[in-house]
Amino acid sequence: MYYTYIHRRADDFRIFYVGKGLKRRPYSKWRSKYWHNVANKHGYIVQIMCCFKHEQDAIDHEVFLIKSFKNLGQPLVNLTDGGEGRSGLFTSESQMGNKNHRFGKPMHENTKEALTKSITGRKLSEESKKLIGEKSKGRNLKFIFVGNNIETKETIKFVGRTELENAGWNRGNIYKAMSKNKPYKGYLWEKKLLSDLC
Repeated sequence: MYYTYIHRRADDFRIFYVGKGLKRRPYSKWRSKYWHNVANKHGYIVQIMCCFKHEQDAIDHEVFLIKSFKNLGQPLVNLTDGGEGRSGLFTSESQMGNKNHRFGKPMHENTKEALTKSITGRKLSEESKKLIGEKSKGRNLKFIFVGNNIETKETIKFVGRTELENAGWNRGNIYKAMSKNKPYKGYLWEKKLLSDLC
């Protein structure tokens, strides 16, 4: 089985790496210095996205995920657009370039749709939630939500999600707007660590 997977920052759940591989590769720490910089600073969570019988399907999905997450503004540390690495397999000359039966063939629309569905509305597993809780213990992190009105330039701030929700704002909709860099109810939103503002 070939996997596509993502690594999320443990403190704010932002995706910072997309990969594909076999067996224990999603959990391997044999990575670039950029990956280690993020993982050491924020911690990380592994999330398996899809399983494939054929490596080429995993490669296609990896490329698709990297492009999609970059378009959504996720801070990826991937050094390429995906598809370059092999999953421990040797590729013979007869399978390279235009000799490959998939070379130059566009991905079928049904496959694209299935890949899109595979990353839409995914929920964290209980194991991932538990890991996040353990990583966050003792940190006492406080986030501040900052909204900038796109017309009046007014700035509003809420310390923590409780204060935000008590003021009548929907946190889920704010996250969606932030991921697409779009306004929600006339405000462009940012989420920052309170300690960064002190």
